[in-house]
Amino acid sequence: MGLEVQPGEPGRIAPRDGIVTHTNHFYADNTPCPVQDFPRIDSHPRLCRLDALLHDELAPDARLDEASLFDILSDHQGAPLSICRHFNPDQPAEERMETLFSVVMNLSERRLTLRHGKPCESDDSLSVTLS
Repeated sequence: MGLEVQPGEPGRIAPRDGIVTHTNHFYADNTPCPVQDFPRIDSHPRLCRLDALLHDELAPDARLDEASLFDILSDHQGAPLSICRHFNPDQPAEERMETLFSVVMNLSERRLTLRHGKPCESDDSLSVTLS
């Protein structure tokens, strides 16, 4: 279950095939008191691309491990508004965003892995496992 934390009751996002994806906008449809959202122009396309990579383009027997998830987070399709964002001086100042870190969580194993920097440029990770 994914939770969209906001003032009031959180929105709940049901997993699809055991996976919850999220970018930077509210989209839970069952929120009792939704707040008005002003998403960036890249948020919806990035979510669609994540879902396509995980549900439509991934082979049914593919192993979905941390490495493959970080590969997905390294995707550049649709650049400069891609999943993995790089600084682009040609964009308007308010749209100059870049990926600073990526996080993959395995809730069954109670492990969070953080990759500092763009996932396409670094393999250095920090893993934390809760006991």
